[in-house]
Amino acid sequence: MIEFILALQYIVRLDEKASVDAFTNDVSRQFGVKVVKRIRNFPAIVVDADSNTVKKLRKDRRVRYIQRNQIYRTVYIPNDPYFTREQWGPFVVFLNRAWDITRGDRTITIAIIDEGVDYNHAELINQFGTYKGYDFVDNDPDPAPDDPDNELHGTHVAGIIAATMNNSIGLAGAGNFTLVAYRAMDETGSGTTDDIFEAMLEAARNPDVRIVNMSLGASSGDSLMKEGIDTLLARGKIVVAAAGNNGGAVNYPAAYDGVIAVAAWDTSNTIADFSSRGLEVDVAAPGVWIISTVPNNYLAWMSGTSMAAPLVSGIVGLMLTVNPDLTPQEVTDILCATAIDVLDAGRDIYTGCGLVNAEAAVRAAQGR
Repeated sequence: MIEFILALQYIVRLDEKASVDAFTNDVSRQFGVKVVKRIRNFPAIVVDADSNTVKKLRKDRRVRYIQRNQIYRTVYIPNDPYFTREQWGPFVVFLNRAWDITRGDRTITIAIIDEGVDYNHAELINQFGTYKGYDFVDNDPDPAPDDPDNELHGTHVAGIIAATMNNSIGLAGAGNFTLVAYRAMDETGSGTTDDIFEAMLEAARNPDVRIVNMSLGASSGDSLMKEGIDTLLARGKIVVAAAGNNGGAVNYPAAYDGVIAVAAWDTSNTIADFSSRGLEVDVAAPGVWIISTVPNNYLAWMSGTSMAAPLVSGIVGLMLTVNPDLTPQEVTDILCATAIDVLDAGRDIYTGCGLVNAEAAVRAAQGR
């Protein structure tokens, strides 16, 4: 995983009582600062400025903090599209047994913060309602991929969560849910803090959203990303994130408290060698040679913790189907208590509490 910084671009977070208009006018007039954008419905702006100007801005009493505008990257590993193994993951985590209890419900809405999603894909078209989501990269209401030939990641994630079951084509997602796509990553797999944050705010404000899947990450966190996670958790949203693919420390936002950090399990019945590890990992899920949807009604195989996280999001959706009153902490506790202890006894840095067990988690959710 590589973290990139936008040269000379900063996010200025203002105090809640500060006037964004007044501050913007002041810094433009006094320092000649170019305001790149205002973060919608939030007291912050993105500016181009040199380090000396930033030092001066930090002294303004209206400023809570200033940070560099980071770039986050999707966390998938490319794979061989001709690999012949199909859906092995559901059987390893007993998802097929969980389907004997529930196959999900459209009342459970799962938000996908990622690249664009091809919501017209034959496997996904029935899982989106009238409101498809929003594109925070291009600032328009259409979250479909700009470049369907290269922008595959978000659609792949969506299929793992909710590719339509029993329609005689393709594959089956983890469950039958309503999906909402928030495009905050572009066709290169990159997204900036401000766009991702705006997507998190939108998910937090959407009363229908129960689960937020974030198959993205960077090697370090930042204040605005942390504030976005805290906002989601405060609104009762369950946040599931990919642990990362660098084989080293767990990436952000997965490393934040309250986020369900998911590692990748391999076809060889062990942790994937690329999967990030650390005390922040909560559970592992299949993340190698995972077949799912990609734009224009195609299927493809991908590997990465990006593929493991949405399977857990789908399992959480099944849990909420049988018990809609579960809190984020209760969901995490159940996933941990029911996980299969596959490596070292007790919690370990590779799989956290173990390999997720869909059937046991859904049954435990029923009993709460």
